[in-house]
Amino acid sequence: MVCIPLSIKLNGKSKNNMIKNNHKPVILFDVNETLLDMTPIKERINTILDHTDAFRIWFGLLLQYSLVANNTANYRDFPTIAGATLNMVAESFGLSIDDETKKSVLGLMTHLTAYPDVEPGLKKLSAAGFRLATLTNSPKRVLTDQLNFAGIQAYFESTLSIDAIKTYKPSLNTYQWAAEQLGVGTGEIILPGCFLRSGRRNCFWAKTSTCRRRSGAGWKNSSKSGIRTNVRKWRMSIFIMKCNITC
Repeated sequence: MVCIPLSIKLNGKSKNNMIKNNHKPVILFDVNETLLDMTPIKERINTILDHTDAFRIWFGLLLQYSLVANNTANYRDFPTIAGATLNMVAESFGLSIDDETKKSVLGLMTHLTAYPDVEPGLKKLSAAGFRLATLTNSPKRVLTDQLNFAGIQAYFESTLSIDAIKTYKPSLNTYQWAAEQLGVGTGEIILPGCFLRSGRRNCFWAKTSTCRRRSGAGWKNSSKSGIRTNVRKWRMSIFIMKCNITC
């Protein structure tokens, strides 16, 4: 899966109210898989559909149809799309999922634990003067339950859901809206986001028009895109180090 939001160029002018916190940018976290471990959902879907790729296919369709909703101005909330695409994947395997099973699977979204490095990292970033916030495609009620269950709600000054404007990431309008809610320009936001590939947590982060990616070992530069790619396994501590160096 590709972490689509972070491939967008975010160009914006700084605003005077960023003077506090020593001009440090706002870190606007994605939630699922960046902060919270989706392994329980992955294992449950793969088990129910008896296929090791079931979760990967489902989550790809979930993101795909959220973009379709944007392009057709036909908004449905994330849980609704999640349920519909889960049915699609089951049917593609010649199976069906009853409503009770589907409800139990999607209910796991509000019972995900944070990765072990997340809370220590949030503490360090907050202590270093960074403003912390979240932006998710999930409805606000789901987001609140997720962060409370994981015990990390208190670290964020703002928890934003696209449900408020009914436009999914990675629409530029969504990031502009988030910047307005936070009182900053889009160029004053860092966007970390992760996804699962081959059981490994691969992460991206972007500031202004720069996108950096983590997934293995070593740095690579892309002259065509201007994207710096770090292919070492993600750790929150490495992200913190990069923030201290570049921000």
